[in-house]
Amino acid sequence: MDKYRLVMPPALTMVFVGPIWWLSGVVLFWSWHGRVATFAGGLFGYICYDMTHYFLHHSKLPPYFQELKSYHLQHHFLDYQLGFGVTSKFWDRMFGTQLPATVLTPS
Repeated sequence: MDKYRLVMPPALTMVFVGPIWWLSGVVLFWSWHGRVATFAGGLFGYICYDMTHYFLHHSKLPPYFQELKSYHLQHHFLDYQLGFGVTSKFWDRMFGTQLPATVLTPS
């Protein structure tokens, strides 16, 4: 695996973009501007997520981000059903998907 390929390739992204564009047209059929704004906002959010994911895997990180990286890697390798927060643990707390504190402490 290419060690720098930690984001979805643009060609594969396009496979998902088409149906999302179509769905936004079904939901917001009465407003072209609403459809475009919703789609652009979703795409921008995905790009921010992808950039954050890459940053967490490949950068020398400040302490707060080192903790997030550790949390994120535990999601990947210890319990894939918990710990979805990549940019923050806020939503994991809200939805009850936070990794247990015992898992977070290094042994």
